[in-house]
Amino acid sequence: MPSPDPEAASLAAQSLTIVIPAYDELPNLRVLVPAIFDAVATTPFHLADLIVVLRRDAEEAEEAELRRLGARPVRRGPSDTFGDAMRTGLAAASEQVELVLTMDADGSHDPLRIPLLLAEASAADVVVASRYVSGGSSDNS
Repeated sequence: MPSPDPEAASLAAQSLTIVIPAYDELPNLRVLVPAIFDAVATTPFHLADLIVVLRRDAEEAEEAELRRLGARPVRRGPSDTFGDAMRTGLAAASEQVELVLTMDADGSHDPLRIPLLLAEASAADVVVASRYVSGGSSDNS
């Protein structure tokens, strides 16, 4: 019987939290959240939490729908800025999780890139996808 690959075993044990700052993005999230679950399922990582950071006065119905989709809605604070959304989402992530990935809710970040980013995580402290690197692109102006 072949001995298990230690790197593969290490990756299999790693947990992942995804943080998505969102401001009135429910139509996009209805597509994005299931696509994220599908993309992560193709990797050896365990999706411990999918945090969607909503505006401070988000509707209860929006939170309820996100929970039905499998996400954990969190309201940002102290203000509705993007920076506060990022800080709120990162603060909501468990300290026990090994990896945190951030994505935009507007569809500009393709969930199909998640496995590619995670594949690089074992060899780096920070992995960045950017339209400004060689081979990078974007449909946005």
